[in-house]
Amino acid sequence: LKMSAGNTRTVLHFEGWFRSTTDISYYTDASFLSQCDRRVPVLVELLCDNEPTMHCVPARPIWLKIKFSLENQPWILTMANWPVLVSSNSNDRSTKHFVQDAELCCQYLLSHNEAMHAFMFSVSSRAIPHSLYSMNAYSTQSFRMTNEKENRTTFCRFHFTAVQNENPLKSQLITNYVSCQTVDDLSQQAVDEIAKGNFLTWRVDIQIFTAAEVAYLPFDAFDSTKVWPHKLSPLVPVGKVVLNKVVHHSTEFTGSNSTIGCMPVCKAASTTEELELTNTDDNGRILTDDACSEKLLTADEYQKMDPFWQPGILWRTIFDENERDQVATRIAQYIRPISSPTMTSVLDLFAQVDEELRMKIEKQVLQS
Repeated sequence: LKMSAGNTRTVLHFEGWFRSTTDISYYTDASFLSQCDRRVPVLVELLCDNEPTMHCVPARPIWLKIKFSLENQPWILTMANWPVLVSSNSNDRSTKHFVQDAELCCQYLLSHNEAMHAFMFSVSSRAIPHSLYSMNAYSTQSFRMTNEKENRTTFCRFHFTAVQNENPLKSQLITNYVSCQTVDDLSQQAVDEIAKGNFLTWRVDIQIFTAAEVAYLPFDAFDSTKVWPHKLSPLVPVGKVVLNKVVHHSTEFTGSNSTIGCMPVCKAASTTEELELTNTDDNGRILTDDACSEKLLTADEYQKMDPFWQPGILWRTIFDENERDQVATRIAQYIRPISSPTMTSVLDLFAQVDEELRMKIEKQVLQS
């Protein structure tokens, strides 16, 4: 999602801190990640899509921009409550195809199969959190961590996991029965709870792959439509983020998405001869500094992964039976108005995720 005034709005700002709990200087020269109990002030911006989520229309992700106040310059880490995005290019996070017009959305899925993973997530119960206090968040890009002294390079993704048991909240605050219906509800709930001393807390973890592991993965590690399976890359604890204050006045939110020892990587284009790992500023512009770019692998060295493999795992393994029924019903209600030729094609597309998914959707459509 392009962070511009045209399609996103800032809902709220929070202040708080990040505290490191693990020394990961083995991987990175970033000082705030290399000293246990190091505390760094953070400013967090909560953003959402301008377009309201309508019944049966795929949801949009909620965004967190975390500004770390570091010595050299502020570092901005962009997170979303979805682990996958629509586009394989991490700089093109547009959700413009997830619109009320189901015909256009289905046409997009047919021509961009890699978007199926995000689509499946967008119609699940995980798409909109019940509360910010139960919302997990995921970095929208992969990062290159460097330890210059030991000439070590690794790649990582950041995870924010909600720490509910450390928040003195009543249990019903984070259950389905008292769920927020809109992003404004989420923000108002957070304002009310922080005023009571119930601070927002996330555990910060990273997933790590070495350059050698990246080269032999059965998927493109820098593709934002793919998750990194925990079996291949378990979560490594890094620290905690605690937000204890709501900032009501307007504030300038500037900085870089690159810092010493931790730089974002992105694909220049899948059709180019070489795949460049490039650093970008907070507006997505590619920086030309040689220190911020390296050629890692040629495009043909990447193994192509079936775009339906991870959506299939989501359907069969992550969703329980009740969730599968709900997802199939939502999809059926959403695609019901589309044309007959598109319906036939998109049902075949869902069959590639799982034949059961196609059957459940088709049954619901025929019942209308």
